[in-house]
Amino acid sequence: MNGQVLSAAVAIGVGILIAVALFVPFVYANYRRRGHLTLLRTLLWTAFLIYAMALWTYTLLPLPDPAQIRCAPAQLTPFQFLADVRTFDTSGPRALLHNPAVLQVAFNILLFLPLGILLRWLWGRGIIWSTVLGFAVSLCIETTQLTGLWGLYPCAYRLFDVDDLMANTVGALLGGVLAAAFALLRRLAAGTAAGEAGMSTAPEAGAGAGPSPVTADAGTSAHAAGGDRSALESSAGTARRPRPVSKRRRVLGAVCDLLFATLLSTTITVTINLLEYALTGELRADSSGDLGTALGIWGTVAVTGLLTLFTGRTPGDHTVAIRYASAAPADSRTATSGAAGSGTASSGAAGSGTAGSGTAASASSWDPASGTGSASALGPAPDAPAGMITDPTASAHALSAPGRILRWLGGIGGYQLISATGSLGFLFLLVGAVFVLAMERGRGLPGILSRSEPQDAVPTSRT
Repeated sequence: MNGQVLSAAVAIGVGILIAVALFVPFVYANYRRRGHLTLLRTLLWTAFLIYAMALWTYTLLPLPDPAQIRCAPAQLTPFQFLADVRTFDTSGPRALLHNPAVLQVAFNILLFLPLGILLRWLWGRGIIWSTVLGFAVSLCIETTQLTGLWGLYPCAYRLFDVDDLMANTVGALLGGVLAAAFALLRRLAAGTAAGEAGMSTAPEAGAGAGPSPVTADAGTSAHAAGGDRSALESSAGTARRPRPVSKRRRVLGAVCDLLFATLLSTTITVTINLLEYALTGELRADSSGDLGTALGIWGTVAVTGLLTLFTGRTPGDHTVAIRYASAAPADSRTATSGAAGSGTASSGAAGSGTAGSGTAASASSWDPASGTGSASALGPAPDAPAGMITDPTASAHALSAPGRILRWLGGIGGYQLISATGSLGFLFLLVGAVFVLAMERGRGLPGILSRSEPQDAVPTSRT
């Protein structure tokens, strides 16, 4: 395996491992900031981690044998690459395309081009941020080479080149420019489409325009702006409708539960085994049945169980911002939806003295900051299925302690207990997935056992 293939393999492998280790915090942050998580954003985030590892592997690997190291001098003359280009064939465009010095500069520019693009797409950072961070990352890499991996080697085993620093910075700058241009084109296209839609649906003369509907969440508007940070910040405090809990979101929460339990159990087990090795100097070849494994398994069971008992939500529920709440009686939900409907109808009538006007007043009492009051003034969620309860007060009965335990046993708790006492954990996961996909709103086994429904728990306003 040559050096380039090895560097790519290490970058992909390590990048994916880091993505798995940080997946739960990544999902948690996205649901708190945007209220949702798309597959595209997950792929971009994973690509960024692999790319970050590639910067490290392609510039520092393979590590040389200390006994065979050759000290490399530092190249501190700016634009030295121009003289290097002239030492090779420059007779025409074809010759320049095969010129080693030209190819090296082009590679250094292209190597940092994705940095500026991903900074914009993932975090909404602009051209200045891309340039500054590109320079800082390149300087760190070049300094690592100059110091022999920060003193691990007696001298630099790779060339510190100021031209590489310049080319890397230019690459990050160009990436930021390209991402900004793409965001501008998207905004112009969105504005044109909105203008055409407004002209086609413009009200006739004398017709009341009516109040504009509440916008969707801040993440959607920022995404339409091409990831522009200013658009994201300008809409950060916008109230949003309660989102229906989709089956995909439920499955994602279950995956986060499983990943959290696995990583925590592994961490506890490895830590205990390392402490045991430090005290006894022995490392067991067979770890089954030892103290570290037992503490890892049952310690994680205790953590997930106590968290669910005290908060009513598993780690996965917290991550994807859902909660299980006891469903309100059918007559209560019918009355609530009926009142919301009459309130909406009566809100369009000026000076109505019917009971519906009073309903309209109460329907508009939803306070997005505190999360109290009636949400029916916001109207039904745009993606809510038929019969979906969009009023968070219609079924806001928190689970009792027995209900919380049953919710835990129907999910990650049941899997942990079955896996700890037998080998049918995978079968439990399979059955649980079937129930989630087959039932309305993905209630699954937790909803059946606790007689509850999953609800959106993302704050209705973000500041």
